[in-house]
Amino acid sequence: MFIGGTWVQATDGGTLDAWCPATGELIATIPSAGPADVEAAVLAASEAFTSSWSDTSPKQRADLLFELADRLERDSDRLAMIDVVDNGSTLRKMRADVAAGVNMMRTYAGLIPTIGGRTIPLDSDTFNYTVREPWGVVGVMMPFNHPFMFAAQVVGSVLAAGNTLVFKPSEFTSLSTLEVAKAAEDLLPPGVVNVITGSGVGAGAPLVRHPKVDKIHFKGSLPTGRLVLAGGAETIKPVTLEMGGKNPFIVYPDADLERAVEGAVVGMNFVHQGQSCGSSTRIFVHTDLYDEFRERLVARVEALYPGLPWEEKADMGSIVSRPQYDRVLRLIGEAVEDGATLLTGGSAVDREDLGDGLYIQPTVFEGARHDSTLVQEEIFGPVTCLFRWEDEQEVIRLANDVIYGLTASVWTKDLDTAHRTARRLQAGLVWINDHNRRPALTPFGGFKQSGIGKERAMDELQTYTHEKSVLLAMAPTVRESGRSGA
Repeated sequence: MFIGGTWVQATDGGTLDAWCPATGELIATIPSAGPADVEAAVLAASEAFTSSWSDTSPKQRADLLFELADRLERDSDRLAMIDVVDNGSTLRKMRADVAAGVNMMRTYAGLIPTIGGRTIPLDSDTFNYTVREPWGVVGVMMPFNHPFMFAAQVVGSVLAAGNTLVFKPSEFTSLSTLEVAKAAEDLLPPGVVNVITGSGVGAGAPLVRHPKVDKIHFKGSLPTGRLVLAGGAETIKPVTLEMGGKNPFIVYPDADLERAVEGAVVGMNFVHQGQSCGSSTRIFVHTDLYDEFRERLVARVEALYPGLPWEEKADMGSIVSRPQYDRVLRLIGEAVEDGATLLTGGSAVDREDLGDGLYIQPTVFEGARHDSTLVQEEIFGPVTCLFRWEDEQEVIRLANDVIYGLTASVWTKDLDTAHRTARRLQAGLVWINDHNRRPALTPFGGFKQSGIGKERAMDELQTYTHEKSVLLAMAPTVRESGRSGA
């Protein structure tokens, strides 16, 4: 692990094995941090903030982040392959993730000069202004699905805002985050970036509760997010949460059918085995298009090729871990038992060339009960479900009738319909005739139990700063009294 500018093992000697989910091979052994390691990392970050980092100028921080982004970009091929082997997603997807992460780091570096305050007019004897200041030590916990991209994004935004960082990646995908720390080792002052590896219980919980951690950012499952929010409440620290979605994809009768079918496949992130929080997991198609849409979607999904993720021809890779693999297959089985109609997929991929890898067929259901687990819970696997609709009021009611509110999409050629529906959908990001693109300058964050706060763009930098108001009472203004008879 990387603590205070030094590479260390866990204090108690604990370790975790890292397995390649595509083959079942052991690829690394990493430290398993405990409370003592969290303490060391937080104290290193606190010392770095107080002694050096809080006094760096905006230009200094920007220059350092631009240099770090350049280093990571030069190493992009190797970093992408590390994520492929560690995460199981396709080389195509991980190359895109590395490029996106580098781009976001540069975006935040470029936005540093825009972190400013306000002036507030009161009266002629008072000057009131505000400044935005960093929180101090930020603790971050990220999930397994975009390891490098999340690491580059968070290092960029947290440091751009002037904070120091203690980062705990997923215990299933820690390797590329450690590579980001390696790239920064001789560039940033010791303690500015600290990476601890380990479990949520052993490392994550102590990080959330630590009194010297001033701000927490968690991305992951809803049950864990609730624990993080409760843990942060112990010391009344602000918490940013992103906890997934169960995202509606609404196709109107005038939609471009071919484009919508392709959008459903791309939006489901099959290239990432459906392991993405914004995936199009509930597809509502108007009855006029439903039969043809279903036929085309099933054909398109069945044409996808699950393969070893480093093969260029692979459309899908492997599920990230054995627990996630078992969970997805269990939920598929429960959906069948619950009466949903399985149109394609629904089981593990059984091919000799894939060996002991964790592969699941791309799966499409239809006709599921609205109150079923398949419809209500985030499965986080290559599983989607089709629904037929006729009444607009009813389809919007069903689209909103889940506890999540992360993303949604509307497919129509009519501008009035697009904006009317987008306004009524309870989601933090609504696409129109798209269901995937998330530019670095587009705010991202959910409604309802999908989360609290925003990521990306200036919104992310704002979450890593807080506003201080300064009110200066000046000496009373001397005014010359008027002369009578003038």
